[in-house]
Amino acid sequence: MIKQVESVALMQPYFFPYLGYYSVIDQADVFVVFDEVQYIRQGWMNRNRILSDHGAFAYINMPVKKAPLKTVIKEIRIQQALPWKEKLRQDLSRYKDQAPYYKEAMEVVEACLAYETDSLTQFHVHSLKQVMAYIGLESRMMVLSELNLELPKIQAPDEWGLYVTLALGGKTYYNPPGGMDFYDPAKYTDHGAQVLFVRNKLKPYNQGRDCFVPGMSIIDGMMFMPPSELLAQVRQYGVEKNL
Repeated sequence: MIKQVESVALMQPYFFPYLGYYSVIDQADVFVVFDEVQYIRQGWMNRNRILSDHGAFAYINMPVKKAPLKTVIKEIRIQQALPWKEKLRQDLSRYKDQAPYYKEAMEVVEACLAYETDSLTQFHVHSLKQVMAYIGLESRMMVLSELNLELPKIQAPDEWGLYVTLALGGKTYYNPPGGMDFYDPAKYTDHGAQVLFVRNKLKPYNQGRDCFVPGMSIIDGMMFMPPSELLAQVRQYGVEKNL
């Protein structure tokens, strides 16, 4: 059991995730990278969004090797033979002439890309730490597959957060608001715990164009805001109950 844990957050590893992801990390005592469930294809684990030259946004991608449908996240491998890092650099170069923090943001991105691994989980863990260090966000981060926790049999998706929280000695589990509908608060209450939802209240920032495009990768925020402003944005959130 990890000492002095009151609250836990559990999220799948995403590819340079949006600001709200970091809001959930900020709220919890311990953030657990959730890599023990099935990898979802065409999701946020290997792609995200940045501003586009034409239209609102474009996707950035990290290719992964083909794997059977029910492969768990921890077993997913990056397709390093493909020139995806060069493609990412090229895609991000569109920010160069309009983003005031292009140089600083690219230094963080390069530190992420320099990490040699073919593990999707480990790449994202390293990248999260790089971004968090840049914006000044501190949190204890753990990887579920490395904890070797003895958990009861999981009967429903909302039980992962409950049982991981209890196994780490916590009483409060934090989740993004997107999963609110399938969480049963009574199930948590019955175990002396609670589930709360962290809703980021992102303020529009100057993206060098007439209209603000929400839901971008953290990379977009790093391009247009200094670390102190990014941290302030991350901490613009409210905590809600599922009523």
